[in-house]
Amino acid sequence: MTEQQIADTISQPRDIARPAAASREVTPPPAAPRPRRMLVLLAVLGILVIAFFIWRGFFASPRVPPNIVALSGRIEGDDSAVAPKTAGRILEVRQREGDTVKAGDVIAVLDDEQIRARESAARAALSSAQANAKTAQAQIAVLQQQLQQNELLTSQAKLDAQG
Repeated sequence: MTEQQIADTISQPRDIARPAAASREVTPPPAAPRPRRMLVLLAVLGILVIAFFIWRGFFASPRVPPNIVALSGRIEGDDSAVAPKTAGRILEVRQREGDTVKAGDVIAVLDDEQIRARESAARAALSSAQANAKTAQAQIAVLQQQLQQNELLTSQAKLDAQG
């Protein structure tokens, strides 16, 4: 096209009765209505607010009271082995795990029935051993007398043999 033809087409008024195909190309598509977009935005915002309060109520860590200082760190304790001097059945527990105890404190009371039984058995064994010792001493005395008699008989036999 020449410049004159371009100028003529620009200066000419547009024809109102254009063909249908030409009018379809010129009109833009209709835009989404604005109120619907706002409702969707408000619904998403409402869901986010509700999700925040659910998270805060159930999953967030509780607030620390004002008289407590929250610090991160590590706590170490001293482990001590506790062993009784004797075995037995526990009657009473006086200290629990985590209690502070000092050396010599009673932690538990043991049933002394087994210890008493062992003591009576030891006493019986002691009396039996003492009786055995007395019998052995009596036998020693008898054997010493027999030895003296044998020595006398031996010396007499020597004298008889010499005579």
